[in-house]
Amino acid sequence: MARKAQIIPPQTDLKRRAVNSKVGFAINPTPEDLKKIEAVVHKSTDKFITQAADKLKRLREGYRAATPNKSLRPAFLKQVREESLSIKGLGGMFNFPLMTAIAKSLNDFTQGRSDVDDKQMSLVSLHIDALYVVLAQRIEGEGSMQESQVLDAFQEAVAKIG
Repeated sequence: MARKAQIIPPQTDLKRRAVNSKVGFAINPTPEDLKKIEAVVHKSTDKFITQAADKLKRLREGYRAATPNKSLRPAFLKQVREESLSIKGLGGMFNFPLMTAIAKSLNDFTQGRSDVDDKQMSLVSLHIDALYVVLAQRIEGEGSMQESQVLDAFQEAVAKIG
């Protein structure tokens, strides 16, 4: 027997807490509110760079350990998937779309894999190195034609080595 859907009205208490006109921002932020929000995001960029650098350092350490020891590769691939997904999300938030694209490429390459051969490990390493370059050079936005060509080269390499 089919039951009728029950519609539950939203609690006004939640709306009141979400839109606090005394402390927070209005639903439609003013230009001044947007400037304040941008300032908070820019202050958080340094924290993002530190977090991303830590993730990349752990990935490099994992790579160094898993390259000679093939039994460590499945755990390393899991680490790569987790860290690259995190970097991908953070990159978009802090105006590092090139970092997001490279992290996505790395994540896509490792999805569904439980093991990789030496050539595939080298491709993982190249992704990690490219992420380091973007971070170290603080390449924000889309980057130049050169960065676009590097991204295209990754896509070709993934297709060939994949």
